[in-house]
Amino acid sequence: MVLVLVSLAILLPALAVFLYSRVDQAAPADVIVLLGAGLEPGDRPSRSMTRRLQQVAELFHRGLASQVICSGGTGAGRSRSEAAVCGDFLQQQGIPADAILLEEGSRSTEENARFSAALIEARGWQRVILVSDGYHLLRARLLFERFGQPVLTSPAAHPPPGPLVWNTLREVAVLYWLGLRYLFNIPELLLQVNAGGAVAASVAMPRPKAGRPGAKARSPRPRRRA
Repeated sequence: MVLVLVSLAILLPALAVFLYSRVDQAAPADVIVLLGAGLEPGDRPSRSMTRRLQQVAELFHRGLASQVICSGGTGAGRSRSEAAVCGDFLQQQGIPADAILLEEGSRSTEENARFSAALIEARGWQRVILVSDGYHLLRARLLFERFGQPVLTSPAAHPPPGPLVWNTLREVAVLYWLGLRYLFNIPELLLQVNAGGAVAASVAMPRPKAGRPGAKARSPRPRRRA
């Protein structure tokens, strides 16, 4: 009996995560928010991030939004933020630099949601498309809504079956952890930064300097925060 209950406790939320990953709610909006997914050596986009970036580029070129927020800070051992690398990639896909906003302070999905929601509210945007891997979107949507920002979710192309199963099960574990955190009011274990700081740390994507076509502009590094 215990084994059955444990199995259901894993399989039912895993099914919810999987089914939600198949839903594409993309519709005309003010802004597309892209959630970072880590960088490979050389500060190159990971496979997961590349899938997400391709989805953002497709939605932008379909005319569904005129602005993009790239959300993601600088990980350990990296010289650039996920947001800055995403911004460069999107410019290579034909998205203008002045349409890209960098949110470079976040180190987790919860901070992605908190800081991006602050940017969206500060600019008065109302409709938001949230892009990530499908297995990630149910949790990401719940977190955005927790910070007062409803979103339309649009999944990137699905990863191979092996990573898909692993990441779906990981999402189940993280959803349970979030539930416990909020139930017992456990503070986030990562860096604690207020939403106002996120607005200050976020910048528009700089244009390449004149006379150097194709040169990549350097993005300001986020300040260290206690």
